[in-house]
Amino acid sequence: MRLVSLSLCAVLAVSGCARLAESRLNPLTWFPRLTETRAAAPALREPLVTAPRAQVVDARPLVAEMIELRIEPASEGAIVRATGLALGSGAFNAQLTREGLEGGVLVYAMRAEYPAESGPAPAQQRQITAAAQLDARELSALRGVRVLAQGNALTASR
Repeated sequence: MRLVSLSLCAVLAVSGCARLAESRLNPLTWFPRLTETRAAAPALREPLVTAPRAQVVDARPLVAEMIELRIEPASEGAIVRATGLALGSGAFNAQLTREGLEGGVLVYAMRAEYPAESGPAPAQQRQITAAAQLDARELSALRGVRVLAQGNALTASR
């Protein structure tokens, strides 16, 4: 009989463990379970105030005159190479700046910088060359290329 009553007490005690597991007396329930959460990617938000786009103004003057314009094939399209006469001696930082597209003709302007003291010089000393690259996609949409100077413009077309 003693064995039966001891067994009955053990069964009753064990059946109460389910409630003890969820109670405040159980130290394992004192802290919440930690679960791993992944942060969602931040949603793209439009800015409340849009800043006006800054327009870059190229202050370099146009070269005086265009002498030569060549479009040479390249591995990924073509290279536009232009030679012009600078306004004075010592011109540097020459560049073909893209001005726009007019009826399938891409328009560039040839600009250069000059030192603070730039004097007159013979035409051979004032020659300056600049180039720009066109990729095959751009080239397929063009009928020609025009480069502007102060005194004239040269056009190369297909």
